[in-house]
Amino acid sequence: MTTTFGGPNRFYDGKGRSGARKASSEVIKLIESILPPDARQSVESVYKAHNLANRAHLRDETALDMVQGESRRSVSVEISDDVPPPLLVILESLPEGIIQLLLRRREVAIAEETLALVATSASAIAEWKPRLEINAVLRAEFQHVQGYLGALREALDEKNLATSILAIDGDVFGAYFYWQERVELYWIAIALFASLRGLRTEDLTMVVLTHELAHAYTHLGADVDGDRWDTEAFAQSDLGVVEGLAQFYTDAVATSFRERFPGARTAFDALLKEQSPAYTCFREWGQIVRGNTGEPVRAAMIEARRGAESDYHTFVRRIDEAAVRLSRVPQVAPESLGL
Repeated sequence: MTTTFGGPNRFYDGKGRSGARKASSEVIKLIESILPPDARQSVESVYKAHNLANRAHLRDETALDMVQGESRRSVSVEISDDVPPPLLVILESLPEGIIQLLLRRREVAIAEETLALVATSASAIAEWKPRLEINAVLRAEFQHVQGYLGALREALDEKNLATSILAIDGDVFGAYFYWQERVELYWIAIALFASLRGLRTEDLTMVVLTHELAHAYTHLGADVDGDRWDTEAFAQSDLGVVEGLAQFYTDAVATSFRERFPGARTAFDALLKEQSPAYTCFREWGQIVRGNTGEPVRAAMIEARRGAESDYHTFVRRIDEAAVRLSRVPQVAPESLGL
């Protein structure tokens, strides 16, 4: 992994306002008309209900705090009507009719299955209602339409809009604007992907909110010495390091919320099945921490934040070295503490 998290090619790198574009195109208006009418409200309600608890969990997991003495940093969150440019490019490349079919792929499959069911039930139907008897001509038409719907379904599966969305290099459901210290959640992108993959919009929102806030905490959160990650260094860090850290802590929070918000775990795991290596690499870290939970990862993160080289392979090596150090720390027997 040699791609950096930030840089001029990232729409969230700008020092001005959002690099995302207003959802003014006809394609976006069409998508909005197909999405559930309460989709935006669903995203906003999750933010309002879980924002503070989410931040508290991230503070505990990272051991980093936005407030350190008199030094205070804050990160705002906005529910945005904008659409990230990489996603807009994909959507605007598709004819409007095809977008409707992609969003309604399930209905196409149901229609295909229904025709097959009617055809196989022809005798029962004729016995029940003679006027609905399926003659040879009608049966042939059924088979023709069923074959067409099957071919259409396969073509829609080949296009796989959800996979194309996850193939985008960088966050697409939300973004952390590190120069401006703020987060944007793109409700259209969230609701669109949730619809394509049969997920709840609320569950995916929880994952995206956690992920973007994890970026903010790993960047701006102060450690015990009051140190924070230099913004330019953060932006120039390896994509696998920055996204891996955000995913590592999102995974931890999703686990913590398993009972109160079980759908977050479901949505997070569903994403992992299709995401690129930068978003899944954190799973290999768990194989080298030697039972020390998140401490080796945090140790490697603190080194990177303090200016150490932060290419991906060096970062992983530091996790391994920290795990070795921690595994050698003598364990204090309970009896020695009078317990």
